[in-house]
Amino acid sequence: MATTAISIEGLAAFRRDLKRIDPVLVKGVRVALKDAAEIVADEARRRAPVRSGLTKGSVRSFTSGNKAGVRVNARRVSRGYPAGYPYPKRIEFEGGGRRAFVGPALEAKRGEVVRRLEEVIDDVSGVWAGRGGLT
Repeated sequence: MATTAISIEGLAAFRRDLKRIDPVLVKGVRVALKDAAEIVADEARRRAPVRSGLTKGSVRSFTSGNKAGVRVNARRVSRGYPAGYPYPKRIEFEGGGRRAFVGPALEAKRGEVVRRLEEVIDDVSGVWAGRGGLT
């Protein structure tokens, strides 16, 4: 299964320019990136195969610089794996992705994420031009 992503061309330069103008605007973009990732995380939780609930409970959205994403950090501990092994990775990628849930969550919510990011860029541009505020 291929990694799926949404990329915004020019985001790094946009954020760099915003930081020069008003650092508060950069924070607004970061919050919006996290909100967009949370849309996917919510869908991934809904799609997660439920056995113990450990996988579903470990789905988290994150931001780092100009990136946002979804992590699943559940680890199953057993005698053979006392430090645990990351079984969500096995669920997502083994067997041709038949039980995948993060990739399909992104694909299902791609339009909503893109709309949310477009709104934020428009809002920030409006603030920049003196026309309004972040939502």
